[in-house]
Amino acid sequence: MWVNKKFILKTAIAALIIIAIFWILFRQPVKKEYSYEKRFNRAEQRNELLNKDTDNDGLKDWEEILWKTDPNNPDTDHDGTIDNEEIKLNRNPLKPWPNDSLPKDENATTTRPETLTQKIGREFLTQYFKTKGDINLTDAEQLNIINSLLLNLNSDTGKIKYELNDISISSDNSETKIKNYINGFARAIKPLQLIQQNELEIFKEILKDEENEQLDKIKQLKADRLLYEKTIRDLTLLSAPLNYKYIHLDFLNFFNNTAGAVLKMEMIYDDPAKAVIGVKTYSAEAEKTAILFKNFKDQTIKDKMQFSPNEDGYILVRDYFSKI
Repeated sequence: MWVNKKFILKTAIAALIIIAIFWILFRQPVKKEYSYEKRFNRAEQRNELLNKDTDNDGLKDWEEILWKTDPNNPDTDHDGTIDNEEIKLNRNPLKPWPNDSLPKDENATTTRPETLTQKIGREFLTQYFKTKGDINLTDAEQLNIINSLLLNLNSDTGKIKYELNDISISSDNSETKIKNYINGFARAIKPLQLIQQNELEIFKEILKDEENEQLDKIKQLKADRLLYEKTIRDLTLLSAPLNYKYIHLDFLNFFNNTAGAVLKMEMIYDDPAKAVIGVKTYSAEAEKTAILFKNFKDQTIKDKMQFSPNEDGYILVRDYFSKI
């Protein structure tokens, strides 16, 4: 038995809802300042939640929910074997030995998963079939399994591709040099104004139709991604003044992570799990946008930079800085 596309899309939708809830619960207040050294990182909180094992029986607390065992008792059925060991031995941790064998899973497959989605689907179905004999999972418990599996998938949020030695930095902080840099930066991001719809909204529209592949929406995502990639290429050609090196670096990594996230979102029909990771990354990076432009604006104010309407840098003042 395998996972069909409809099941995968429904799983992806459910996962997105759960991710949204998880994001709200563990979201940190927006910091007033954003720097290259201080990035958003909630990995420790996620790992703590995933690895919590209250009774130290080898089963994580979220797994205890799956098996309906007692998270505060390492031997739920009091037969002398801890819960995790019983599961490894294909025994039911809720029934005392000796009549506690779990039904054999005839639906399990020994084929090695080729994609991340197949791995998630197989783990989900394997757990479900293992427990279908005496333990009936509720919808909430099924979603809990999906959530726990997806939380193990790392997004590229905060991923650093570009370091200081990857960019050209000028020690010239003269007004002319700064103005030329800002004009060049504005020209590099100008093509992004061709993007007419938020990529996350496009992705949501794709998920609305479970029966038909929205290939035109996939093309739209790809077109946007190519614009992000062009912006990255153009930014790498600029020489950043010394006072703007971290601003330049932050934007390069921001656009790189956003482009990577959109690429994963394009994979919704081939590998939905990666697409969900893309959504997580995209949402996290989007939160940084205002902070990045605020830092840029503050530096231009500090440098007393002004632009007339006929200069490229005026695009930043008119379309970005004015909204902060």
